[in-house]
This record gives sequence, C-alpha cells and structure tokens, in this order.
Amino acid sequence: MFDVFSFGSSPWSPSLASRGAARPRFHRAKCATHLVPTLGVLTLLSLLITPATGWSLLIVDTTTDSSAGNCSGAVANDCPLRRAIALAVDDETIEFDPTEFATDQTIQLSSELVVSRPMQIVGPTDGRVTLRGSGVDRVMRVAMSGTFSMSHFDITNGHAGSVATAEFGGGLKIETGSVFVEDVRFVGNIVNHPSGPARGGGGNVAVTGGSLRITNSEFFSGLAQGAAVGGGLFVSGGSVVAINCLFTGNESFNEGGAMAAVGSTSINLVQSTVTQNTATGHGGAFYFLGGNHLFEFVTVAFNQSVGSNNNAQEVYAADATGTALAQGLLVFDHSIVASPDFTARGPLPPPVCIDDVPSDQGIGSLGYNLFNRPCISVTVGSDVQQAVGLGPLTISSGTTFYPLAPGSPAIDGGQPFCSTTAYGMDFDQRGLPRRLDADADDVGQCDIGAVELQVLFADGFEGGSSNRWM
Repeated sequence: MFDVFSFGSSPWSPSLASRGAARPRFHRAKCATHLVPTLGVLTLLSLLITPATGWSLLIVDTTTDSSAGNCSGAVANDCPLRRAIALAVDDETIEFDPTEFATDQTIQLSSELVVSRPMQIVGPTDGRVTLRGSGVDRVMRVAMSGTFSMSHFDITNGHAGSVATAEFGGGLKIETGSVFVEDVRFVGNIVNHPSGPARGGGGNVAVTGGSLRITNSEFFSGLAQGAAVGGGLFVSGGSVVAINCLFTGNESFNEGGAMAAVGSTSINLVQSTVTQNTATGHGGAFYFLGGNHLFEFVTVAFNQSVGSNNNAQEVYAADATGTALAQGLLVFDHSIVASPDFTARGPLPPPVCIDDVPSDQGIGSLGYNLFNRPCISVTVGSDVQQAVGLGPLTISSGTTFYPLAPGSPAIDGGQPFCSTTAYGMDFDQRGLPRRLDADADDVGQCDIGAVELQVLFADGFEGGSSNRWM
C-alpha cells in the first residue's frame, strides 16, 4: 500500500492517545544571562535592589474557577486565574504558585476566559496546567490592543458555535492584538458552523484579526463540524507565524483537516510536522482560499481527504479574487510533501494537491522541495519528485516527527546554508543542530524538511537515539 516509499514498512502509527505516550515536553533552549562588564559593583547592586518601574505580578494559587478574590497574597487560595485576568493592569504578569502547582493540575472552566488588555500569563514549568473548557464554551478569547503572551498550558474541551450559530476557535480565538504563544498543547477542541456562505472554523484555534506567533506547540485532535473548516487552525484575518509545531489528528467535516485560511491572510509555517489529519472535503492537510502563505522546512505526510469526490489529499489552493500571485498563494521552501497512493479508492489515486488558481499558479516553490507525487504547479530546478524515505513517526524528547531514513534524498538535499524569513535555522524541530554535513559524506548542505539527520553511528543509530529505522 505504501510502495511509493523506498524505505521500510508503513510510517503510519497509532494515535498519540492510543499509544499511551507521555504528554510531550517540548525542547526549550537554555539561555545564558550576561552582565555588561563595564557596570560597576554599586551600579549592579542598585539594579538588584531597585524595583523596575511599572513591574507588577499576580500569583494564581488555586485551581478554583471564580471571579472572586483579591489576589493580594494575604489570604491563601484567594487568587483564581479568572480573577487574576480581571484584575491585571496593562502589561501585568500572571504566574502560578510553585507549591500549589508543583504537579499537573486542571482548572475546570465554567465559561470562556476573556483577555481584554495586554498581559503575560506564564504557566508553571514543573507541573502542567490544563485549562479545560465547559464543553459548551470556548476556552479563551483574546480581544485587546497591545501584546498578550501565554506559555506552558494545555487547552482542551472547548466548544464554539452550534447548529444555529457560526463561530470560531473552540480552544482559542484571537480577534485583535499581537499574541505570542509558547509551549501550549491544544487538544480536542471543537468548532461548529451552520451551512451558509460565511466561513467559520478553527477547532483548536482561530485567528480573525491581529497576529499570532506560536512556537513549540501542538494542535491535536481539533474538530471542525458542520460547514466549519480547519480542524486545527483557521485564519480569516490577520497573520500567523508557527515555528516548531505539530499538527496531528485534526479533522474537518468540510475542508482543511489541519488548517484553513480564507481572504487576505498569511500563514508562515516553519520547521513543523503536519501528519495524519483528515478532511471530508478538499485538503486533508490544508485548504487555502486566497491569501499569501509560506511553508519553510516543513514535513507534510500522510494526511487524507476521505470524501468520495477525488479531493486533494494534502493541499487545496484557490484564489477567490481570480488573480494568481507571482509565486503562488502557497509557496514551499525546503519542504517535504509525502502522500500514500490510495489506489483502493478507485482506478486513479486522488491527487496530492489541487491548484484551482488561474494559470495553475496557486502552489509554488522557492526551491529545494521533495515530493513523492506531483504537487506544485510552479517548480524550480532544485525541486525533486521521488520516493521520500521517511522513518516511522517518532516521539523523542517531547517532539513528534518523522526522521529521515538513511539514503533519503532529503539528506543534504537543501542549499549550503539554512535560513528562513522568520527564523534562524541553527536548530531543527527537535532543537538539534542544523549541521551542514550530518551524514558525514562531505556534502555540506542542509536537509529538507522539519528535522536534520544527525550523525549516524556504525550500528545505524542516529546520534545515540534508541529509535531504529523502519
């Protein structure tokens, strides 16, 4: 069934939940703080003992979901997260009591959390906080002017919309503002949208305005029901930059299993893995109706369109305005697109990609891409179409990815240096170095896709990994 691949058996694996895998812990870079050597001792002491102007901190000390409490610290268990968000002034920081949240904890929400002013919410790094929706409301909505950031959370069980009401973002909806998200796992959130000309969507996350920059995060098992699109992510306004992210197990009853975007939007996806997402309509992975999108060092593999109309397995691109962009409304750079040959569904396998832009210029290339079946319409000489050579889906050090099998054309298949428009490519999706010659064959070029092959030992192990190739 997977004869399009030249290496091993099926790269498909059970879902993360069914495998009983531990919750992913994402790689975090270790940062060093350096003091400026010209500062004198008295100056340093002054900096240490003098509070910064405007600095403010609220400490959440209970898992209770309540609007009561004064968060003064004078009374124990008197600062619920909901109350802290309501009390926060502009640019205030909300943290979590290290004793109360030393282990994994769940905050069961009764309704959505609303962020209406700029602030930072920093989850604990020892334990993990799960924000669990009520099942009838989304988990969080951001509508403010300024910057909001959050880190180290799981967001689950949110539900936006109904059969009568169109909505966006079961887990998180961003309406306005600049939003930064780090190490957040969106799991099993749902959006519903009734039939009609408007497009609602985003089972896990929706961006209808403003901007989102999200790193080291996971979109898992989001669901877009009814006429909604984008099981994992939906963008209908603003822009998204997603770096070192995983999209897996998301589903749309319509289009765009992993993500969908409509209108004048932009998505820049960087060294991320998109796999095992499904859609009933077009785009098992992606559905784009307009916009300007760039995918750099991305691995897209084994997504499905399960409808009966021979829809696009991985990518569907169309331009509602009828005007093609110079390089395509979706452009790949140093990326892998691998789709199995589902010949059992008919005499011809469904297409990997469908380009419905005039002059077939909807899906383009900046070069150094690897496809196992035809996909892009605007190619360059460095693009390659042949068996990809992926290892089995692997979980290692908190990251889920497809390693490159020895001999894969993706190894050293890129340019002699690693760079993107959004992110310096010193490390791959796992946080491992982007070495120029990881396979030690004296060919100094970057690997294609989300991960860089590390040095192989004589026994076939990669960098001492216990995961053998299939």
